[in-house]
Amino acid sequence: MIQTTIPVQYKNEIYRYNVEWLEFDDLSLMTGDTLTAWRPNLKQKLNWVFGNLRPRICLVCGEPFGVFDMHEGILSRNDVRGWKGTKKLLIMSELNCIPLHHSPCHMDHPPSREAAWEYQMEFYGRDLLEQWYLSLPFRVGPPRLF
Repeated sequence: MIQTTIPVQYKNEIYRYNVEWLEFDDLSLMTGDTLTAWRPNLKQKLNWVFGNLRPRICLVCGEPFGVFDMHEGILSRNDVRGWKGTKKLLIMSELNCIPLHHSPCHMDHPPSREAAWEYQMEFYGRDLLEQWYLSLPFRVGPPRLF
């Protein structure tokens, strides 16, 4: 697992926030229970981040959200459908997932990859996003960066 810290503003103070994501080598160490819990734990972390460090505003409509859908914005599950087994979990990262209203924002009008990239870059920074993106196990190299 890769872990790094970024500075964020919280209640008018600058804090160090820990960002982490899975690497390909981590997957062999995971059990069925860990895999089952990964996505709900990520959603819980996003709920905290968007309650404390980032505004709870939907990227699509600009309105506040309470309950949300977790949208894989930069790489979708469809993009990694050819990846075998647990490799698909590598896109389940706070760097890739964005909370959206269920309908119509997530179901009918999801943001483009470029919009998701820009949105995530505002908080995490370009270097960190690129580090995560380039760590993914693409067979022929990753698609272009945004």
